[in-house]
Amino acid sequence: MAETWVKKPVEWTIKDVGAPLLDSLAGGLYSKLEVFREYVQNAVDSYADFERETGRTPKNTVQIWVDAENAALHIKDDGIGMNWEDIKTAKAIAVSPKLLRYNEFVGFRGLGIWSGLSACEQLVLTTTKIGIPFAYKLIIDCKGIVEHCQDPIPIDDLLRDRLEIQETGWDQEEHFTQVKLVNIHADRFRELLDVEALTHYAEQHLPVPFDPNWKSQEITTDPSSKSYIEIVNDALKGVQWTANYILTINGLQVYRRFQPVSEIKLPERYIITDGAGRQVAVAWVCETNRRGSRKILDINPEKGWTRNFAVRIKNFTTGVRGLYADQDVMDPSNLDWFVGEIYITDDSIKPDTKRTHFQPSPRHDTVIRALRRFYTSVALRARGWSAQVSVEEECEKVKYKADEIGRVLDSNTLRYPEKIKQLDQPVKELKKSWENLQATREEANKRDSLQEAESTTIKRSYLRKEEVKQSIDLALGVILSLIHISEPTRQAEI
Repeated sequence: MAETWVKKPVEWTIKDVGAPLLDSLAGGLYSKLEVFREYVQNAVDSYADFERETGRTPKNTVQIWVDAENAALHIKDDGIGMNWEDIKTAKAIAVSPKLLRYNEFVGFRGLGIWSGLSACEQLVLTTTKIGIPFAYKLIIDCKGIVEHCQDPIPIDDLLRDRLEIQETGWDQEEHFTQVKLVNIHADRFRELLDVEALTHYAEQHLPVPFDPNWKSQEITTDPSSKSYIEIVNDALKGVQWTANYILTINGLQVYRRFQPVSEIKLPERYIITDGAGRQVAVAWVCETNRRGSRKILDINPEKGWTRNFAVRIKNFTTGVRGLYADQDVMDPSNLDWFVGEIYITDDSIKPDTKRTHFQPSPRHDTVIRALRRFYTSVALRARGWSAQVSVEEECEKVKYKADEIGRVLDSNTLRYPEKIKQLDQPVKELKKSWENLQATREEANKRDSLQEAESTTIKRSYLRKEEVKQSIDLALGVILSLIHISEPTRQAEI
């Protein structure tokens, strides 16, 4: 007998979604300072919407207040705000217009206000949208939800009476959103109540402005001379999602800070491409200017100093510094001789939920390989800088020995035999320096070959710098003149 299947209508409702769906959030999908980042991200998206809907330039300010005494954290922006329909959407979990408009927002997972679910006992969101004569307050009983999210009940039973929206009249010219995390669990999320921890995190991970004091210390009247900030901003021209936001924590503005300019050279721009020559990122790079035995840049959290490279997607840092430099990178430790940022421009690359890595995608491996090639090229530059420093130290040594020989030759108290004895060692050292510097000049003058190792051509590029060539030529000239002067003096006594 033939079987006949008949399609039956099926109704799918919230009753069919179990409460444990919230377990990943309740159990701490976002940990500690990641919660802070998510609410700042929402604020940034609110400003993007404000500019898109009104055509006006927003203030781009995010105000953070830490009330440690009452275990509360406030995050406020003056972005577009929300009306009744928006606030209903905001309470949704993983259902958001951002999911369909990724390139218009920083956030794209629709978790929004639920990020702090496991961090506090109650979450209160207050908002009003420009042109709307009402304000709304969304109150979530985080404590009650977390305590029952493992119960075998439908999710609407879990949320019923634990989530409410209130309305009141409001000035329709105002627009803002303020989130308050109430009774933060200080045992597990104490960083959310720590102004210093929030500040250090914001400096390294959020789209805050560069420190206005980060500029060259040289006094110049050249109108074309630019500060470090101006050079970096020029390097980032045309790169999307590089806007910065004025972020204050308890009234104090936060900046991105780096080593003083005496420690690092001027920023340089890099275009990072994949194997097909397609641009995947733009980076700015500052190389160490240290010349001692320890050329690695210092880290100082109190001063905001860092090193290595932050990878930024839509101007929020993803992962640790030097992300994906863990393999297939030559001399990865040499990345600590540099400081800089990498801005991903391949719009197919998204961060994973916790922003620790890239979300897997068809372009995922290609972009990672491009980053690793960039890391290798930069790390190999450390060999070039070491070679340059060694050559310049050799040239300084020539000056020192020249002064020593000059003092001997000019002495009126030394007899010829004593002069000959004292000239012997410095003259030998000058001859050795002559050999070293001649070899260096020959190496610098060699033509680069595609068959050579990248480290060789990079090292040679440092030896070709004008200031290096001038130092070598000057030192060789000094050696030649001193050998001619000192040799007759020695020969006269033989």
